[in-house]
Amino acid sequence: MINIKEFLEVANIQKSGQGTTDEAKIFIQNNKTIYNDLKVEISYGIGRASAIPWIALLGFNQKVKDGIYPVFLYYKDFNLLILAYGVSETQKPKKNWENSTDLKTIRSYFEQNKLTHPIKYGNSFVYKVYQTNNEINEVEINKDLDKLIVLYKQTFKNKSIDKSSSIVQQRFNYNEFLKKTNKSNLKFSNSLISRFTSSLLTKPFLILTGLSGSGKTKLAQAFAMWLCGNEEQYKIVPVGADWTNREPLLGFPNALHEKAYVRLESGELDLVLKHDKDKNKP
Repeated sequence: MINIKEFLEVANIQKSGQGTTDEAKIFIQNNKTIYNDLKVEISYGIGRASAIPWIALLGFNQKVKDGIYPVFLYYKDFNLLILAYGVSETQKPKKNWENSTDLKTIRSYFEQNKLTHPIKYGNSFVYKVYQTNNEINEVEINKDLDKLIVLYKQTFKNKSIDKSSSIVQQRFNYNEFLKKTNKSNLKFSNSLISRFTSSLLTKPFLILTGLSGSGKTKLAQAFAMWLCGNEEQYKIVPVGADWTNREPLLGFPNALHEKAYVRLESGELDLVLKHDKDKNKP
């Protein structure tokens, strides 16, 4: 369940054009999660508080800057929370919402209701509008979100599938990995690749040693890329020689704020949570 009331309360604390508060940072940290198989992204503004904070739910390799997605847009100046068929503004999305020609844009909604033009996101489409100066029904709003998510998933389900890019499971063969490295001009010996893959199959933890620039990181990265469908399935995590616990990898509880958890910007924990439900992807 998306915590809409708290999202609005935190948004109302922010002053547009000024720096975002600690409450905003804590809410984002605590709500970076997966909802209905979609990644939850929240923004109160980058550096400075925005007049239109939002909560977006992303899937199917869609991004806020390039794609389509369900999104809550809070137009603070008008006391309006809009659940929308989100459409990216930075780049024109490659996908379109189904029946988008029959949908009403946020820009049209503002014009029909004699409001000034929306500052942003006018090309997104209205799914439902809530007046935030009245008591909101959080349960009902989340039910509306669930319905929109069904439409979102249906939009991609109905798209034709490019068979050339579909995933086909193959038997593991380290020689195929060796061929891939050679094609990429990564020159590793047959014996090294054999020892490397055999070690990982025995125990999925391996320490590589060697001179700086000898290809240790590239070997690990190449192996991850060979196994994965795209770059969103793996992370390269730099750690120092003083790494003695899991905090530099998975974050830690915030001792100053109860129930707050600090997640690292490098995103390892988010990656684990995102792919935890899909056991077919490495």
